[in-house]
Amino acid sequence: MLGIAVAGNPGVLPEHEVLVIDEAHELADRVRSQGTASLSAAAVARVATTARRHAGVLVNELEEAGQTLQLALAELPDGRLADGLPPALADALTVLEAACRQVLTDVREAARAANQGGGQAGARPGEWPWPAPRWRT
Repeated sequence: MLGIAVAGNPGVLPEHEVLVIDEAHELADRVRSQGTASLSAAAVARVATTARRHAGVLVNELEEAGQTLQLALAELPDGRLADGLPPALADALTVLEAACRQVLTDVREAARAANQGGGQAGARPGEWPWPAPRWRT
């Protein structure tokens, strides 16, 4: 809860004058983990596979962006990026963002077409249709 309060939602904690923190030696790691997101080339590949399989969209640019991300990450040491994003990683993330946006647009269009045509995205004639994917934006 303290991490949420520090991140900009102070109303989650009641008014207080003193705050006792049990296991305070873990506080920094726990607060950091609340504000951390993980991204890997494997995660990008899973998204590409899901979009291709369930929505029937082309994902070549997304797969290439995932490979570029993998190369950029391979050049980095493990741990935090204390000095900000290196240029190669920033470029890889920019390309990845554009590819993700394109796949998202394509998935939405495929879902609209499937809903208008009475079928489902990714279904082929004579095959059992998969449930339509649920995408969050």
